[in-house]
Order: sequence, then C-alpha cells, then structure tokens
Amino acid sequence: MIDFSAVADVFSVYVVGVALFPSHEAVSGAYRRAQEWIDRACVAVIVALGVRQALC
Repeated sequence: MIDFSAVADVFSVYVVGVALFPSHEAVSGAYRRAQEWIDRACVAVIVALGVRQALC
C-alpha cells in the first residue's frame, strides 16, 4: 500500500526545491546567458509537435 503522507512529503520538498533553485544567483545568471537558446529550442519542439499533429 502507498503511504500518501510520504508522497506528499516528497512532493513538498520537490516544489520547494523547484522554487528555490532558480533563485540561486549562479543558476539565474546561467539561465539569463542561455535564455535565447533555451527559448529557441522550446519553440523548435513546439513547432515539431505541431507539424507532427498536422500530419497524423
């Protein structure tokens, strides 16, 4: 049986980590330097998924 309180605890730690990690100065600086390329990659993935959806 699944212990849902353990799942909630792990999820809470994950959410706090996701919230705090990007606020770290080194991480946010690296993201700002790579933001243009990250955005381009995301757009390419979205376009590829749209093309795939249109062809199927």
